Amino acid sequence: MARRHLRHWLDRVWFYDARDKSNLLPLHDFHTDEVALSAQNLHAALLASGSIPMVLNAVTDIPGAPRGSYWDGGIIDYHLHLPYQRASGIVLYPHFTDHIVPGWLDKFHPSRRATGSSLENLILISPSKEFITTLPNQKLPDRNDFKRYGPKGQEERIRDWRFAVGESQRMGEEFLAIVESGEIANRACLF
Repeated sequence: MARRHLRHWLDRVWFYDARDKSNLLPLHDFHTDEVALSAQNLHAALLASGSIPMVLNAVTDIPGAPRGSYWDGGIIDYHLHLPYQRASGIVLYPHFTDHIVPGWLDKFHPSRRATGSSLENLILISPSKEFITTLPNQKLPDRNDFKRYGPKGQEERIRDWRFAVGESQRMGEEFLAIVESGEIANRACLF
């Protein structure tokens, strides 16, 4: 029904590099535990970050973290919609789309998009619609490609992904060139 109700069922555990502790933003929307990554928990934390709820088993009892079951955090933080306004300076957010969807369940509701003061110092960098149309199937490669091409479509799927990676590399080089030239101010879109 609403994102705020998830806090009664789910907690966030933020695994971080201990060298960057001072860069963590305080979060208050969900109960959040902060756990420093270590040699003992890195593998389990990475495995949990890709464990899709209702598709894969949870990773349980990660060393150094609260006891419990761990799944992909995207159910809470599908696209990272954090309190960026608390960060000093500008926040650069490279992203695959031109909007931020707070939680995975929100993606089914077009009206649920990140807005407000948390985005005031955020620069979102995303591919244009024109760029997307140059890619195979006129979309970014995604998990649905496994269904699209089926079990015998591995070569086609890999071809499409490699093409998209190459085009993304080209897009990244173009971005750096327009930043270095100062042309970035003329190319930015304000929302």
